[in-house]
Amino acid sequence: MKIFKLLHVYIKKHFKIFSLFILLNIIISLLTISVPLLSGTFIDMLLTSSKDTYVLKFIKNFVLINIIIIFGTYLNQLIHTKLQSYYSFNLNRDVINHLHNVEYIFFQITHLITNNLMFSQCPFRKILLKE
Repeated sequence: MKIFKLLHVYIKKHFKIFSLFILLNIIISLLTISVPLLSGTFIDMLLTSSKDTYVLKFIKNFVLINIIIIFGTYLNQLIHTKLQSYYSFNLNRDVINHLHNVEYIFFQITHLITNNLMFSQCPFRKILLKE
């Protein structure tokens, strides 16, 4: 849950674009799910009716839905790339700024702890220490 509190600062700045991204994802998913349903309905109508108008209506609807899916996916990927670049850049910048403000002793202690943990799990520890 802490990750959402951290990311809330970044999402809040571009909330409208983020909402558009979520909305486009939902619309594209619903349209993609509707394609097999539309195809099944077309086959049922084709078997029960002898009119050619169903074929033309189906082709028109099928092409329209697929064009909307293609352009919607393209727009969604553009928004996703923009948001991902923005979020990752700002998060990395803030982490680097935070690390610049951390005391040097913290890094020394972290280095000692990491080295001790790695050495204690080393399979050659007994040979190196001659135990």
